Amino acid sequence: PEMLRNKRVVVPGDTVREKVIFVVNNLTEDSLAVRARELVKALGTEHVPWLAAYIVKRVYMEPNQLDLYLKLMGASDLRDLDGLEDLLLAASYRDAKRMLQSESVLSSASERAMLKTLGTLIGRLTLARNKPVLRRDICLKELLRNAYESGRLFVVMPFVCRILDCVGQSRFTPNNAWVSAHLRLLMEIYKVPNLKLNLKFEMEVLCKSLEVDLAEIVPSSLLKGLLQPTVSNPDIHLAKGERAFMLVIDPSILLFAQLPQLKKHVKTAVENAVREIIHPVVERSVTIACITTTELVLKDLGWEADQQHALAAAQAMVQNLARSLASVTSKEPLCVSMASHLRTLLQANTPEPLLGHIEAAVQTVVADNHEGACQRVEKAAMDRAVSDTDEFFPKALKARQSLPFPAGRFQNLLPEALKPPNGTTLQTYQANVYKEFLGPARADTSAEARKEGLAAGGSGRKEGGAGLSTHKSLDVMYSMMAKLDKLVVKRQKGADKGLLLADLPAESEVRAVLLQVVSVASASQFKEELAATFAQKLFHNIYETKEGSLHRDVYLNLLHSMRGLAPVPVVNDLTASFLSESGDERTLKPDVIRALLEAGLLHAHEVDRQLCELLPSSRAACETGAVLVGGRPGSAKPLDLPGLRSALAPPGSAKPAAAATAAAAAAADTPSPEVSAAAEEAFRRVLGVSEAGVRNAAALMREWENVERVPEGERRAVEQGWYRRCQESFSDPVAFMRAALRHAVDAYYAARQAGEQGARAYETISRATGAVTCVFQATAAGASGPAPALGTALAAVEALLEADAKRGAPAFDPRPYHRLLRAFFSATNASYFEPALTDALGLCVDAAARLGPLRQPAFVFGWLEVISHRHFMPRLLLHPRQVFWPALRELIVELFRFLQPSLLRATMSDPVRFLYKGTLRVLLVLLHDFPEFLCDNHFSFCDVLPPSCIQMRNLVLSAFPRNMRLPDPFTPNLKVDLLPEINQPPRILPDYAAALQRRGIKDDLDEYLQSQAPASFLKDLRFQVTGGAADGPFDVETINSLVLYVGAQAISPVQSKGGKGVPTSHTAPLDIFQHLIVELPAEGRYHFINAIANQLRYPNNHTHYFSCVLLYLFAETPSKLEIVQEQITRVLLERLIVNRPHPWGLLITFIELIKNPRYSFWSRSFTHCAPEIKRLFESLSNICKIESPPSST
Repeated sequence: PEMLRNKRVVVPGDTVREKVIFVVNNLTEDSLAVRARELVKALGTEHVPWLAAYIVKRVYMEPNQLDLYLKLMGASDLRDLDGLEDLLLAASYRDAKRMLQSESVLSSASERAMLKTLGTLIGRLTLARNKPVLRRDICLKELLRNAYESGRLFVVMPFVCRILDCVGQSRFTPNNAWVSAHLRLLMEIYKVPNLKLNLKFEMEVLCKSLEVDLAEIVPSSLLKGLLQPTVSNPDIHLAKGERAFMLVIDPSILLFAQLPQLKKHVKTAVENAVREIIHPVVERSVTIACITTTELVLKDLGWEADQQHALAAAQAMVQNLARSLASVTSKEPLCVSMASHLRTLLQANTPEPLLGHIEAAVQTVVADNHEGACQRVEKAAMDRAVSDTDEFFPKALKARQSLPFPAGRFQNLLPEALKPPNGTTLQTYQANVYKEFLGPARADTSAEARKEGLAAGGSGRKEGGAGLSTHKSLDVMYSMMAKLDKLVVKRQKGADKGLLLADLPAESEVRAVLLQVVSVASASQFKEELAATFAQKLFHNIYETKEGSLHRDVYLNLLHSMRGLAPVPVVNDLTASFLSESGDERTLKPDVIRALLEAGLLHAHEVDRQLCELLPSSRAACETGAVLVGGRPGSAKPLDLPGLRSALAPPGSAKPAAAATAAAAAAADTPSPEVSAAAEEAFRRVLGVSEAGVRNAAALMREWENVERVPEGERRAVEQGWYRRCQESFSDPVAFMRAALRHAVDAYYAARQAGEQGARAYETISRATGAVTCVFQATAAGASGPAPALGTALAAVEALLEADAKRGAPAFDPRPYHRLLRAFFSATNASYFEPALTDALGLCVDAAARLGPLRQPAFVFGWLEVISHRHFMPRLLLHPRQVFWPALRELIVELFRFLQPSLLRATMSDPVRFLYKGTLRVLLVLLHDFPEFLCDNHFSFCDVLPPSCIQMRNLVLSAFPRNMRLPDPFTPNLKVDLLPEINQPPRILPDYAAALQRRGIKDDLDEYLQSQAPASFLKDLRFQVTGGAADGPFDVETINSLVLYVGAQAISPVQSKGGKGVPTSHTAPLDIFQHLIVELPAEGRYHFINAIANQLRYPNNHTHYFSCVLLYLFAETPSKLEIVQEQITRVLLERLIVNRPHPWGLLITFIELIKNPRYSFWSRSFTHCAPEIKRLFESLSNICKIESPPSST
């Protein structure tokens, strides 16, 4: 930075700048020397500082080209330029400091990614070249300390770790004093309780890179005395049972109602007050509590044999003492300090006419928030007290135990309560003192309680939950919830199906468990935190229930109870959860939101505001809003959400257009056509597309046509001029994109009606994509990057497509939307999208999910081409850490679900056949280029493929990892169990036990697998896979899940012990398999055998196990049930007689079946029951190079 200040940065002229940009854009490894000479020739020495700043900017905008740019700067011609390397480093420091101090970096992931790249660049220019990072340039320790205090560790820590990562490329070692000091400080941060996992991961990655054992780093003590942010800290993950301190600002305060901008000073005042009070209060409270605790515990437990027992008692006592002392000491000073700070801030920022309202506002805010601030001080005191006790108490205990046990006549002079214990055992009433510290309820110290003893007193408190800590209370409540869910599921299966909680008798077991849950929560000292945390769990569970079900009634009843225990925390936390998750359309269920609002569990004004913000980008928000403000049967009136009512109302109307029909829609799973139409109209309206805007966009599009005619090398300046005119015509780029896309689609339809064909019909579409892409590039320089503009463009295309699709065939034409989506998806390949690539691809995936074939069947061909495009699908699959694999899996699953009804028919129509062939081609691409994706997700795909899609299923199951070489299954005497890969487990995504949990049989299944009891489980299992009917219909997903889960549980014990082989002895898994294959009817048995065959894939321990299981079932089934062997053969055979590819595990299983005399395959009657069957088996045996024995018939 000093060098940049001393050097005057001279910006070259346009010609030179364009020359430099051209050289850098066309830079390759082979042309480094030539391009370096061109730069030297084009630039003067006065332009070197500008070049350094430009290269640094290119580096953090294009992190993948870092090595290339460093090689360019190291080229011989450029190396001779005056101080270029020092100028590069100075520019890097300058940009890094600017980003570290900016506020936008807190909310922009792309800016944080740029900052990490700058850290790598600084490290490569200093440490990697054996040069130190000087304190005068940037002090990394101070950065970390300040970030710890300000809640910016999530910004600073990755930056510092990237710099230190370059130590591995230098002569510096981790033992170097400077490096070691920074590692120790990072280790101290790593040890901070509840630190976010991504920050811990940065430290772990750094240690792995430097080959340093994390456990050997001794933490420093540089953070002692520093205070983390009180109100909100993005570096900390709230522990289970812990609730964030949320500011409470009464909306009725007149001063804040007239000047809302003053609310920001409340947070500052609270932070400053806590920071001012916390250090002296914590020091005093902890010192007194530690001394008192040490003396008392050493008196009672100084000769305790179990040191951990003594330490636990000391921790419980010191925590409670420190908390009580901190509460008493801090309450009054904290109120005074908060009032003083807030009064000063408000007086400095309030106009004179409103100064008289300041005192009322101060008193109200202090009264509402002093309790939360006190709790923050109490928590700090408790944490510090436990830390100090862990450090000093074991030493004091060891010193006490080194002395002889006290004895003497002075003991007889002491009161009974103060006498040391007789030996190492406490009296009951003495033990009760420590028991009291484990929970808020005071132990009963009456004579009767003393006679009952410690054990009886402890169990009595545990029954009511009073003797439990917050964490243990939550665990008890969660276990009760699991029990409650089982009872509800049992109720819904029986004759009581359809009953609600009010219909159950008072002595019902469901009501009894409900009362137990509430009693545990109400008995807790920290019942507010407990109620808020448990309410969060209920909030997420309620979305999995159906309206009018007993499950939802139970959850709402519990939420009511939690709200009664802690009204403000519960409602605040539930509202915060809704606001943070409302971007997910699954959260926008109108029936759930209505139930929570009517119960007073959400802040209505916050829900109203959030839904209004979502209207421009989410059609689901429009539909939800239309239902909420439209009323429903039996309710007194619609919900009072004025913001939504105003946003959704047509011009000149006070009520939303959907009000008349929202009542019927509210009770249905999907909105009625009238509600959807009204929501669509509102969606188009909130997009802001007016006729005047369309006309302005049309004029700009005509100008863009001239821009496209400009030669490529000169176009950039012309594009910038066009964009300036666009900004003059529209208030923001978003409005232009919406209007331009509307104009493009309308122009396309007009061209088609005029008889235009081919490329001429798409001219306006092409111009629109070019203009919108130019807007993407122009907005990329802003703080938020190009991703929001891309999201707006995709939302506009979605709205136009949905409105157009409602007109139905033949009016709907998917081709313009296909071109628009393909162009926007491909635009993410541009370099300016790199910093925000994850966000951009996420927007594209979300758009593809919303336009899937189950929602927009008329667009299915264009949709399939877009998601499988070479510029989109490979980028999803190659993205780091496989972030988009689950999203792509869901898209393909949706395609299979769409095809399923058509594939189940005997014949396919031409369009379905064409779509089927396209799907096969997509699977072939995945099989060839990304087989690991099919390997990991085969279970999800096989779940939705109908049994008749044998070739498609074979394509999925034939995938194997690219680093594996498959053994030839036709090799004579192939020993499968000796293959090295056969003991490796496969990776299977997602959770394959989900169907068992939905059916409510997983817990019973686990119990049977562990104990082979009760015997009635096997009898009930057949009905579990049919929903209670004897002969179907069969739940194929449950059968698939059951087979894979049981097999995985059978393999797990062998694998955990490092053993080899397959457990095929008399075990619980084999009992289940044998029972099902015998007891299921023919259709159910067919699905069951198919589920086993789905696991016969590439060499792994699942393939080996299920191959052995299938052969075992073939051999061990009684001969009178030859139908079982015939069905096993049928499943294998129908998968082998179709075109290739064939799964490796399928081939080795069938070869073993017909080759091994143990299975007597050729003696089975079904192998020669007809001449055609006999010839088929003989043909297969020839292919498998096995001689079939002559038939005895």
